[in-house]
Amino acid sequence: MNSSPLRALAVCLALLAAVGAGAADPPPRISVISLFGNPIFSQPRLSPDGKSLALIVSRGDVQIVATRTVAGGPIVSLAKFSDPKVRLTSLEWIKPAYLLVGAESLIKRLDGRFDLAYSIEVETGKIAPLGWMPQIVHRLPDEADHVLIRRTWRLFRMRVSTGYDEVAYPRVYLIHTWVPDAAGIPRVGISGTDGNYALWHRKNADETPNKLFAHDDPAGPYFLAYHADPSKLYVVKRHEGRNAVFELEVVSGAIGPALFSDPQFDIDAVVFDGTPERRVVAVQVIDDRAELRFLDPRAAEEHAFVEAELAERLGAGVSFEVESLSHDGRVRVISAASDRVPPNYLLFDRVSRALAPLFQERPALVGVPLAETRALTYQARDGLAIRAYLTIPPGAEAKRLPLIVNPHGGPWARDQIEWNPELQLLAGRGFAVLQMNFRGSTGYGHAFEAAGYRQWGGKIQDDILDGVKWAIAEGVADPDRIGIYGTSFGGYSAFVQAARSPELYRAAAAYAGVSDIFQTVKEDSVSDFSDIHTERTGRYFRDRKLMRENSPIEMVASIRAPILMGHGDEDDSVGVQQSRAMARALREAGKDFDYLEFPHEVHGFVLEANRIRWYEALIAFFEKNLAPREKAAEVAAPAP
Repeated sequence: MNSSPLRALAVCLALLAAVGAGAADPPPRISVISLFGNPIFSQPRLSPDGKSLALIVSRGDVQIVATRTVAGGPIVSLAKFSDPKVRLTSLEWIKPAYLLVGAESLIKRLDGRFDLAYSIEVETGKIAPLGWMPQIVHRLPDEADHVLIRRTWRLFRMRVSTGYDEVAYPRVYLIHTWVPDAAGIPRVGISGTDGNYALWHRKNADETPNKLFAHDDPAGPYFLAYHADPSKLYVVKRHEGRNAVFELEVVSGAIGPALFSDPQFDIDAVVFDGTPERRVVAVQVIDDRAELRFLDPRAAEEHAFVEAELAERLGAGVSFEVESLSHDGRVRVISAASDRVPPNYLLFDRVSRALAPLFQERPALVGVPLAETRALTYQARDGLAIRAYLTIPPGAEAKRLPLIVNPHGGPWARDQIEWNPELQLLAGRGFAVLQMNFRGSTGYGHAFEAAGYRQWGGKIQDDILDGVKWAIAEGVADPDRIGIYGTSFGGYSAFVQAARSPELYRAAAAYAGVSDIFQTVKEDSVSDFSDIHTERTGRYFRDRKLMRENSPIEMVASIRAPILMGHGDEDDSVGVQQSRAMARALREAGKDFDYLEFPHEVHGFVLEANRIRWYEALIAFFEKNLAPREKAAEVAAPAP
């Protein structure tokens, strides 16, 4: 053990864990930079042999791809990215000698940002552009310079050093997606879409594929993963109203009884063992936190061991996930976090069971009191149970606090208890924060999700408002100091709530908020989202009146509260014109608002400078507008 590479790594990386922890006393208020600045070190990735680490080193908006050996030694810089129009999004070892970097890049001639790829030769630092980010379907470990990728409807062998590719397998009519097995052989094929889905299978790459089933049922089944038994596959389909995992026989096409289902939650994902065989050892559901249901007792025991070690080191409630692993699965980089513990990165050896710290993502927060998030349930006005989460300022009593409502995006998404810097910022400045999984949220089964279809401005908004009323009735919230903030659909909800209940909200903020549903559906009418909007939002022509009535841009006259808006000028999910149009409408109506537009940003933030600017503005906005009335009047009074 004394000569273990993990022990050497722990000693050599002690400096990293101490970065930013020099202050003896925690700051009285959490700073924006400590929560939203680019982490100094991020995305640690293990080399295939488990002997080296690659990582991204950030200094403000300058990003550097670097490596170091697991056994110790200096950090070696390989490539520097300082152009704000090129932002790193992913990093991985594609081969022992090469790293693959994904970079979101602005291409002016195409009027948008696109994910481009580069390979970096580890020995020399030589960078080779690979064009559009390829979908890597197998790393072909027995070949030194090739990986298997998918472009359009075909599989190609791509040379990592140059990006040159050649067709690996002939195209099969109708099949648009091939899924290789652990050996890299494309045995499972998929044709059609969710509305016309077919699953194909073959024993080897030379065999004519056999259609296992075809359907147009959104309940499934759909291919999920390869089974350890080559005569079977895992599929997911709806079972008693929720997504469950089944085994499918590839010869007969017969589907057996549910292998795993949960009476409350959809199956969220499957978990592999991390070895080249890629055995499925667990399934994941999300209750209030992500939870694993194990199919393999050895994997369950190992997981429990790591969780116990982390609880002793970092505190109760910490969970972890595997970020990177060696090719044989023995050595793994894991990230561990909870609602009160920012991400910590550690190295775990499955054989020796040594667990060595690498670095903390937010070392400036060491010793700073952080807020706890609590789960609760309230009843909507029609009796539907709504799961919600309440975050209280550290050390505060949940009594007559200024409250910020924080509805999630989507609306086909959900909240859970996890590390969330937005919650920590708001709670660290004295605000309670209420999140809710309103109807239409995912994970609770089809009926709950479908209950939110075409209810953007209807029952979903009732659920949000009923949560606020619950917080007031329980004495948690000061009814005179209520604000709301959200992103995307959450921003839409902030607009609607401010218009529908102007007597309740004193401030509303939206980042990339939808202001015109009809325009959103129009923009997506030729995209992959068209089917989603048809079912969940409405048809472009038939439901135009409903969309107009539920669009915030039509409700501006009813808004009384100050509004803060932000949007990235390269957002291709919710176009920046949504906020520009809302700003014009607010201006013409004489409303109190501020609008911040951020250059080189998409549906979120890729640049530290823009991120800091937004959150500084957001916290100042709420501190001003949710202050007690007498203090707010003092702040608003002009200087003598």
